[in-house]
Amino acid sequence: MNERIEDRARIVVAIWKEGSLSAAATRLNTSAATVTRKLRDLENQLGVVLFERTTRALRITPTGEELAIRLERALSEMDIAVEAVRQQDEHIRGLVRVSVPPNLAQVLGPMFSRFRSGFPEVQLRVYATERRLIYATEDVDVLLRVGRLEEEGLVAKPLARFRHVLCGTPTLRRKIRRPADLERAVIAAWASNGPPAAWHLERDGDVVKVTIDPALVTNDYDLIAHAICNDQMVGELPGLVAAPMLKSKEVVRLLPKWRLPEVTLSILYPAHRLLPSSVRALTAHMRSEFAALGG
Repeated sequence: MNERIEDRARIVVAIWKEGSLSAAATRLNTSAATVTRKLRDLENQLGVVLFERTTRALRITPTGEELAIRLERALSEMDIAVEAVRQQDEHIRGLVRVSVPPNLAQVLGPMFSRFRSGFPEVQLRVYATERRLIYATEDVDVLLRVGRLEEEGLVAKPLARFRHVLCGTPTLRRKIRRPADLERAVIAAWASNGPPAAWHLERDGDVVKVTIDPALVTNDYDLIAHAICNDQMVGELPGLVAAPMLKSKEVVRLLPKWRLPEVTLSILYPAHRLLPSSVRALTAHMRSEFAALGG
């Protein structure tokens, strides 16, 4: 990729991800004026508006979002390719300490196994926790986290974007035909701090707030899956977790035309530290694995 094109591509992606010119400049370690100028030059070159700017807000246009999504994928593939070439001449060994969200074992376990097969001299220590770790004080090298991230001094690379899905047994499909039906259903809901009060469902730009009073509240998706399958409850599961259950027809997706909000799984590592080859190898491997899933 031409250096000038890559520079502008990273600017578009950074603005899209951060939501402001100043935040994008901080992420790219440059000035807001430089980001503004390069964005303006790119828009003039393309003849389109990528971001609508007012004195109070910045909003990406549909054209800008389509471009940003494509650029992010291209940059990710380029980074993975560069890392793969870099590793060819290195003997990868050492210890990598990874902090991951709980409940993703069925997704991450096979990925870690394939990594160990490719790099048998790398030791992995994987810690499952939902806590918002303070990186500088934790004994970890890499973090995987879901949602918006505010960790200073870390680079966050998206691994996958997915939505939670509402699931139930096949018999519930006849009972849950519209969002309002959920208010009378027996609910199993995920929460880390107190029970959730509502689910927000969207369809064709419309958003419906569904008030829920869960019979079961837990921070363990395995318990929710058990409640769905064995206790005739309605529950939300991450798309990555629900996929094998849906494929086996053990559960079905309820209200398939309605969607829960999108979330992002990211991998984080220090922004200004030389990473050991073992950490770089794991980071490249995880990005490649999720790229293969279409994340």
